Amino acid sequence: MIVRIFERPVEGQPFKRIGISQRMTGEYEFSFYDYGRFTLSIHPTAQFSSELQKDRIVEIDGIFWGIIKNRKIQRGGTNLITVSGYQLKGLLWQRTTVPLNMPPSNAPAGFDSQQGSTEKIIKYFIGNNTQGIKRFFESFKISPNENKGFPTDTYFTRFEVLGDVISKLGKRVKLGWDIVGDDISGTFTLITSIGADRTAQQCERSRVVFDLALGTLSDFELAEERENAANVFYCTKSGAEFEDEALTQTYYLDDIETVGIERIEKHLNISISDDEDLFTKMRENAQKEMENYRENITISCTATERLIFGKDYFVGDTATFRSTPDSIEANRQITAVKVVVTENTVRHVITMGEPRINKFDYIDREIKNR
Repeated sequence: MIVRIFERPVEGQPFKRIGISQRMTGEYEFSFYDYGRFTLSIHPTAQFSSELQKDRIVEIDGIFWGIIKNRKIQRGGTNLITVSGYQLKGLLWQRTTVPLNMPPSNAPAGFDSQQGSTEKIIKYFIGNNTQGIKRFFESFKISPNENKGFPTDTYFTRFEVLGDVISKLGKRVKLGWDIVGDDISGTFTLITSIGADRTAQQCERSRVVFDLALGTLSDFELAEERENAANVFYCTKSGAEFEDEALTQTYYLDDIETVGIERIEKHLNISISDDEDLFTKMRENAQKEMENYRENITISCTATERLIFGKDYFVGDTATFRSTPDSIEANRQITAVKVVVTENTVRHVITMGEPRINKFDYIDREIKNR
């Protein structure tokens, strides 16, 4: 593990590198939609160990950029300095979506809204909430818009966690994002990306199949969850003066109506601008929200060296998972990759699919859909 340590950025100046170490152990995680964390440990007498300070920037193995947020020192029986933090894009969880042209404190604040491609909306909200005299990020820039995602998307927000908004927008169109550093220009840049199809069924690029029998996995854990899923949705247009007069439409997941004991019904409130095609936009926006209620299948597995991270597969790609004894073969997106480094080994722990929803995420989701 090669770790470069940098001072906090200064606007308009290259990063000031403090030191470089190859004597650390730990782990770091890439997340496609959210932010991954890292942990680094080093002996207190090792060179540059004292330079691991809070809010300093680290570059790990030339591929991971993070910011230190926590520090622990142990002496006596265990002599160790341990720091932890998260990917640079975790900084967006330090901002709230403040409505544009925020009025004085004694006046009501409305919503901030944006229309266009999903990527345009993402970059609008990030730009609007990371600029200004007090809210800016030093040396931060946003890559040009390429209109990835839905071509005609819409989002309304007020006082939500900025990172949560960007994560939600990205997930529903499989659009990932990151903030990467450049120590030459001294800047951080927000980029977006779409993963590649590397499944066993396609022929355009090399296939990636995670399978114990093929020797591409050393172990795995698969979890199926249907408790918080739904497949029939009664969707009501938000903003009606009288609730019983509001437009309500019924939609089905994958346009298939489920019946009997497998039918799981849900009510959703859908936001639509008054100037939009009512029925077309109602269906489009409902389908985006319905994706949050799919049956959850999450796979956590440890890849072997027969497949190389950063060459054969990347975070965001869709690959094939196979377990013949369990009669399972599924194509799932790689949503996170954790690199675990000890003194003698390097392991890659892969998450395919979305992590299981916890009770706090469930409550938050239900409140937002009221």
